[in-house]
Amino acid sequence: MKYLLMFLLFLSAPAFAEETMPVSQLPPLHVALLRDFSKWKVYDEAFGDLNGDGLKDAAAVLMLEPKDEEDSGSALLAVLFGEGKDFKLHAQSGGAICMNCGGAKAPQDTPLGKIAITDKGILTISYFGGSRTIFDVTTKWRYDKGYNRITLIGETRIITDTMGEYDTETFDINYATMKMEKRVGKQKKSCAVPKEMANQEISGFDYIGRDDAIEKLEKACE
Repeated sequence: MKYLLMFLLFLSAPAFAEETMPVSQLPPLHVALLRDFSKWKVYDEAFGDLNGDGLKDAAAVLMLEPKDEEDSGSALLAVLFGEGKDFKLHAQSGGAICMNCGGAKAPQDTPLGKIAITDKGILTISYFGGSRTIFDVTTKWRYDKGYNRITLIGETRIITDTMGEYDTETFDINYATMKMEKRVGKQKKSCAVPKEMANQEISGFDYIGRDDAIEKLEKACE
């Protein structure tokens, strides 16, 4: 049943088709990804102008199939800039996307991290999961032309107790101004973001390794 579900998911998601389709017939993004990630499958993709040059850029979630029943597989995020009809890899992150890391409420055997690119050229990555406590997190990323990097500029964290023993907590974090707002019920509180959390680059971002950082954010708004 597990592998049947995985097969159906692959059918519904964009994927490389080397065995059935010549490279010349693949979409330009997939051709570009094959150069650097030939063994990976495209699980999700998004398009938009990330660097403001008027050309279509792309982000893609890639998935490496499990080796055996004990292996959960691997996932990563690739960001590519458009060059005419081609795409060139600009950045990749093995920590921005993860496998089987969302808890009971998250889909299993698929990458955690839904990508999109807004009309303003902002890359968003959304995470949803949990068990008794549900998390709904969206991170926002923008290309920094001066430093030629993609940095974290915003984050919204919504934490809900499904047993209803405490109110839903919402954190709206602006990493550009280093300010955040915490909302619990009708109460609001403004706080400063810890200085060490400035200028986070997507290539070094580790979603599941952020426990210390999240704890610092929460303590800053106690």
